[in-house]
Amino acid sequence: MKKIIFLFDIDGVITDYAKAFCKYHNQLLFKKLKPKNLQKIPFNEHLKYNKKIYDCIKYLFRISGGEGKYSILIKKSKKFINWAFENGYLIFIWTSRPITEFPNLKHETIWWLKKNKIKYHKLFFTDTMVAKEMFIYKLLKYKEIEKYKIIAVDDTLLSNYIYQIADEVYIYNQPYNQHLKGRRIKNLFDLVKRLKKRSNN
Repeated sequence: MKKIIFLFDIDGVITDYAKAFCKYHNQLLFKKLKPKNLQKIPFNEHLKYNKKIYDCIKYLFRISGGEGKYSILIKKSKKFINWAFENGYLIFIWTSRPITEFPNLKHETIWWLKKNKIKYHKLFFTDTMVAKEMFIYKLLKYKEIEKYKIIAVDDTLLSNYIYQIADEVYIYNQPYNQHLKGRRIKNLFDLVKRLKKRSNN
Protein backbone atom coordinates (compact mmCIF):
# COMPACT_ATOMS: atom_id res chain seq x y z
CA MET A 1 0.00 0.00 0.00
CA LYS A 2 1.53 3.32 -1.02
CA LYS A 3 1.79 6.08 1.53
CA ILE A 4 -0.33 9.05 0.50
CA ILE A 5 0.71 12.68 0.10
CA PHE A 6 -2.17 15.13 0.28
CA LEU A 7 -1.47 18.29 -1.67
CA PHE A 8 -3.64 21.27 -0.72
CA ASP A 9 -3.89 24.79 -2.07
CA ILE A 10 -4.51 27.43 0.61
CA ASP A 11 -7.00 29.88 -0.90
CA GLY A 12 -10.38 28.29 -1.50
CA VAL A 13 -9.54 24.99 0.20
CA ILE A 14 -8.14 25.93 3.61
CA THR A 15 -9.34 29.54 3.61
CA ASP A 16 -12.49 31.17 2.26
CA TYR A 17 -10.85 33.80 0.06
CA ALA A 18 -14.14 35.31 -1.13
CA LYS A 19 -15.28 36.04 2.42
CA ALA A 20 -11.91 37.51 3.39
CA PHE A 21 -11.68 39.81 0.38
CA CYS A 22 -15.31 40.84 0.81
CA LYS A 23 -14.76 41.74 4.46
CA TYR A 24 -11.81 43.97 3.56
CA HIS A 25 -13.63 45.49 0.58
CA ASN A 26 -16.64 46.44 2.72
CA GLN A 27 -14.51 48.00 5.44
CA LEU A 28 -12.48 49.96 2.90
CA LEU A 29 -15.39 51.30 0.85
CA PHE A 30 -18.22 51.20 3.42
CA LYS A 31 -20.26 48.80 1.30
CA LYS A 32 -22.31 45.67 2.03
CA LEU A 33 -21.12 43.28 -0.63
CA LYS A 34 -22.04 39.65 0.13
CA PRO A 35 -19.30 37.04 -0.39
CA LYS A 36 -21.83 34.62 -1.86
CA ASN A 37 -22.05 36.86 -4.92
CA LEU A 38 -18.29 36.96 -5.32
CA GLN A 39 -18.16 33.18 -5.64
CA LYS A 40 -20.29 33.11 -8.79
CA ILE A 41 -18.32 35.24 -11.24
CA PRO A 42 -14.92 37.01 -11.33
CA PHE A 43 -14.66 39.62 -8.58
CA ASN A 44 -14.18 42.68 -10.78
CA GLU A 45 -17.17 41.76 -12.99
CA HIS A 46 -19.52 41.46 -10.03
CA LEU A 47 -18.17 44.60 -8.40
CA LYS A 48 -18.67 46.42 -11.71
CA TYR A 49 -15.23 47.98 -11.38
CA ASN A 50 -12.82 48.24 -14.23
CA LYS A 51 -9.75 46.07 -13.83
CA LYS A 52 -7.49 48.94 -12.71
CA ILE A 53 -9.74 49.82 -9.76
CA TYR A 54 -10.13 46.16 -8.81
CA ASP A 55 -6.35 45.65 -9.00
CA CYS A 56 -5.90 48.71 -6.77
CA ILE A 57 -8.24 47.28 -4.11
CA LYS A 58 -6.48 43.92 -4.30
CA TYR A 59 -3.10 45.66 -3.98
CA LEU A 60 -4.27 47.47 -0.84
CA PHE A 61 -5.68 44.18 0.49
CA ARG A 62 -2.29 42.54 0.14
CA ILE A 63 -0.05 45.30 1.49
CA SER A 64 -2.37 45.73 4.48
CA GLY A 65 -1.85 42.08 5.46
CA GLY A 66 -5.20 40.91 4.14
CA GLU A 67 -4.12 37.28 3.68
CA GLY A 68 -3.16 37.21 7.35
CA LYS A 69 -5.64 39.50 9.12
CA TYR A 70 -8.72 38.73 7.04
CA SER A 71 -8.21 35.08 6.01
CA ILE A 72 -11.15 32.99 7.17
CA LEU A 73 -10.45 29.39 8.14
CA ILE A 74 -12.59 26.61 6.67
CA LYS A 75 -12.93 24.61 9.88
CA LYS A 76 -13.76 21.27 8.28
CA SER A 77 -10.60 21.54 6.18
CA LYS A 78 -8.45 22.12 9.26
CA LYS A 79 -10.09 19.18 11.02
CA PHE A 80 -9.36 16.88 8.11
CA ILE A 81 -5.78 18.09 7.58
CA ASN A 82 -4.90 17.60 11.25
CA TRP A 83 -6.62 14.20 11.26
CA ALA A 84 -4.63 13.14 8.19
CA PHE A 85 -1.36 14.45 9.69
CA GLU A 86 -1.92 12.51 12.92
CA ASN A 87 -2.78 9.35 10.99
CA GLY A 88 0.50 9.24 9.13
CA TYR A 89 -0.36 10.91 5.84
CA LEU A 90 2.04 13.49 4.42
CA ILE A 91 0.55 16.99 4.19
CA PHE A 92 1.99 19.37 1.60
CA ILE A 93 0.51 22.85 1.33
CA TRP A 94 1.16 25.08 -1.65
CA THR A 95 0.13 28.55 -2.72
CA SER A 96 0.75 30.85 -5.66
CA ARG A 97 0.41 33.97 -3.50
CA PRO A 98 2.83 36.50 -5.04
CA ILE A 99 5.51 36.63 -2.34
CA THR A 100 8.08 38.01 -4.80
CA GLU A 101 5.96 41.12 -5.37
CA PHE A 102 4.63 41.22 -1.79
CA PRO A 103 7.32 39.78 0.54
CA ASN A 104 5.03 40.26 3.55
CA LEU A 105 2.74 37.50 2.22
CA LYS A 106 5.24 34.77 3.07
CA HIS A 107 5.44 35.76 6.72
CA GLU A 108 1.67 36.31 6.94
CA THR A 109 0.89 32.93 5.39
CA ILE A 110 3.21 31.05 7.77
CA TRP A 111 1.90 33.07 10.71
CA TRP A 112 -1.71 32.33 9.76
CA LEU A 113 -1.11 28.58 9.48
CA LYS A 114 0.63 28.58 12.85
CA LYS A 115 -2.05 30.73 14.48
CA ASN A 116 -4.76 28.33 13.31
CA LYS A 117 -2.72 25.29 14.41
CA ILE A 118 -2.75 23.63 11.00
CA LYS A 119 -0.34 20.71 10.89
CA TYR A 120 1.69 20.09 7.76
CA HIS A 121 5.04 18.72 6.64
CA LYS A 122 6.00 21.09 3.83
CA LEU A 123 4.87 24.49 2.54
CA PHE A 124 5.59 25.54 -1.05
CA PHE A 125 5.33 29.02 -2.57
CA THR A 126 4.95 28.81 -6.36
CA ASP A 127 4.55 32.40 -7.55
CA THR A 128 7.49 32.35 -9.99
CA MET A 129 8.46 29.96 -12.78
CA VAL A 130 11.61 28.94 -10.90
CA ALA A 131 9.61 28.22 -7.75
CA LYS A 132 7.10 26.19 -9.76
CA GLU A 133 9.88 24.17 -11.38
CA MET A 134 11.43 23.41 -7.98
CA PHE A 135 8.00 22.43 -6.68
CA ILE A 136 7.48 20.07 -9.62
CA TYR A 137 10.97 18.60 -9.20
CA LYS A 138 10.45 17.86 -5.51
CA LEU A 139 7.05 16.28 -6.11
CA LEU A 140 8.45 14.11 -8.88
CA LYS A 141 11.22 12.95 -6.54
CA TYR A 142 8.60 11.90 -4.01
CA LYS A 143 6.57 10.14 -6.68
CA GLU A 144 9.62 8.16 -7.81
CA ILE A 145 9.69 6.53 -4.39
CA GLU A 146 7.24 3.66 -4.72
CA LYS A 147 5.53 4.12 -1.36
CA TYR A 148 4.25 7.64 -2.14
CA LYS A 149 1.00 8.40 -3.93
CA ILE A 150 -0.07 12.01 -4.44
CA ILE A 151 -3.67 13.22 -4.17
CA ALA A 152 -4.26 16.89 -5.02
CA VAL A 153 -7.23 18.94 -3.87
CA ASP A 154 -8.02 22.37 -5.27
CA ASP A 155 -10.91 24.73 -5.85
CA THR A 156 -9.91 26.38 -9.13
CA LEU A 157 -8.43 25.27 -12.41
CA LEU A 158 -5.25 23.37 -11.59
CA SER A 159 -2.16 23.95 -13.66
CA ASN A 160 -1.27 21.14 -16.05
CA TYR A 161 1.76 20.14 -14.03
CA ILE A 162 -0.41 19.28 -11.01
CA TYR A 163 -2.64 17.07 -13.15
CA GLN A 164 0.46 15.33 -14.50
CA ILE A 165 2.04 14.73 -11.10
CA ALA A 166 -0.96 13.84 -8.96
CA ASP A 167 -2.38 10.33 -9.14
CA GLU A 168 -5.79 11.65 -8.17
CA VAL A 169 -7.22 15.18 -8.30
CA TYR A 170 -10.33 16.24 -6.44
CA ILE A 171 -12.08 19.57 -6.92
CA TYR A 172 -13.35 21.29 -3.79
CA ASN A 173 -16.87 22.06 -4.93
CA GLN A 174 -17.66 25.78 -5.15
CA PRO A 175 -20.30 27.80 -7.06
CA TYR A 176 -17.62 29.43 -9.21
CA ASN A 177 -15.92 26.23 -10.44
CA GLN A 178 -18.85 24.33 -11.87
CA HIS A 179 -17.36 24.53 -15.37
CA LEU A 180 -14.40 22.39 -14.32
CA LYS A 181 -14.31 18.66 -14.93
CA GLY A 182 -13.18 16.25 -12.25
CA ARG A 183 -14.16 14.37 -9.14
CA ARG A 184 -15.91 16.68 -6.72
CA ILE A 185 -16.01 16.76 -2.95
CA LYS A 186 -18.16 18.90 -0.65
CA ASN A 187 -15.54 18.95 2.09
CA LEU A 188 -12.23 17.23 2.74
CA PHE A 189 -13.80 14.48 4.83
CA ASP A 190 -15.37 13.18 1.63
CA LEU A 191 -11.85 11.95 0.87
CA VAL A 192 -11.94 9.67 3.92
CA LYS A 193 -14.99 7.84 2.57
CA ARG A 194 -13.33 7.43 -0.80
CA LEU A 195 -10.08 6.15 0.70
CA LYS A 196 -11.92 3.66 2.92
CA LYS A 197 -14.02 2.49 0.00
CA ARG A 198 -10.92 1.98 -2.13
CA SER A 199 -9.04 0.07 0.62
CA ASN A 200 -12.00 -2.29 1.04
CA ASN A 201 -12.07 -3.16 -2.66
